[in-house]
Amino acid sequence: AIASLKRSLYLDPNFVPAHFAIGNLMLRRGNARAAKKCFENVLALLSACRAEDILPEFEGLTAGRCREIIHATIRIGASA
Repeated sequence: AIASLKRSLYLDPNFVPAHFAIGNLMLRRGNARAAKKCFENVLALLSACRAEDILPEFEGLTAGRCREIIHATIRIGASA
């Protein structure tokens, strides 16, 4: 799964869902440092979005809520 997601990032380096998914997979594998880097990539990409902007790739999730989820995930599990 990670290899496929990385291929999608090769095609579109700004594809937020791939960064987010890789971060979650890395976290599950116990690689908190790599997960945090992926989540930081998502936050950087979302910096151009307003909090109320809906992220179509996330089935209606807003940019603000996505940021909240990522910050909580970093605090809880990807803080290394």
